[in-house]
Amino acid sequence: MFEHKIDQREEGKRLDKIVLGFVDKSRSQIKRIIDEGNILVNEEIKKPGYKVKKGDIVKVDYEKALQNDTMLEESLAPEPLELNIVYEDENIIIVNKPKGMVVHPAPGNVSGTLVNALLNYTDKLSNLGGKFRPGIVHRLDKDTSGIMLIAKNDTTHAYFKEKFKSREINKDYLTLCYGDFPEEKALIDAPIGRHPVDRKRMSITGEGRESITKIKILSKFYINNNTISYLKVTPITGRTHQIRVHLSHLGYPIIGDEIYKGRKDINLNEIKFISGQVLHAFKLRFYHPYKKKEVVFRTPLPFDMMNLVRRLNRINK
Repeated sequence: MFEHKIDQREEGKRLDKIVLGFVDKSRSQIKRIIDEGNILVNEEIKKPGYKVKKGDIVKVDYEKALQNDTMLEESLAPEPLELNIVYEDENIIIVNKPKGMVVHPAPGNVSGTLVNALLNYTDKLSNLGGKFRPGIVHRLDKDTSGIMLIAKNDTTHAYFKEKFKSREINKDYLTLCYGDFPEEKALIDAPIGRHPVDRKRMSITGEGRESITKIKILSKFYINNNTISYLKVTPITGRTHQIRVHLSHLGYPIIGDEIYKGRKDINLNEIKFISGQVLHAFKLRFYHPYKKKEVVFRTPLPFDMMNLVRRLNRINK
């Protein structure tokens, strides 16, 4: 464990820049180490952008950070995993990621990821996302299924990264949540940031980043004095866990979401077979820079979610 005390000259600087001065890592690596909780300020987890104060004690757990780096290095191996390819050309791959698959290697998930499957499938993947994220332009949570865009070269990656940033790529999700969602159409505008206590969670906070989500009700199901709402959800921004956090904040948590379910723990036999949140990215629409036209890709509901919708439809006939 290494300790560093902030002096007058360092006061007001970002934590990640301070650590960069005495840890032999890139800034992106340092950011990840901070996010993993291996760099503390006064025994507390802070964000990489935290402005340090004179007298702050910065502690770096070298052993754990290096152990994680070694594990990730070893994780970048091709694995013959099933890959559901929706579309492919010389610049992009559109895949349908299954629920339960992590997108890229990270501490705690060093194998069986989408990246491992992609490395086994092709050696043509962009590098702009970093060493551990070849081809990855955007992500889905482990238990969120659905459509993803993969870049096969850096030029394509840079183009789509900018289009995601400028909100020119449309992503639509389908989900089922607990509760009688009150509006046929709604716009949720609530800033999201890291949870102040649990670093694995996100939360609505005034210090968070702008987060906007559009909601449209597709149908409602009534069962044992409970209501389940079937929604189409379109995130305008792309924050971590955005849809899950926004719906939970309003009191309509997604079925199967153990992290953001809040106090909604409805014991219904009809949904006991569900594992992980029922959230599926079913449509992706964007302008294809090489085909010179707008393209739309869709993926069907995964079996467990389709099965749930069918059961609820039968009950409500």
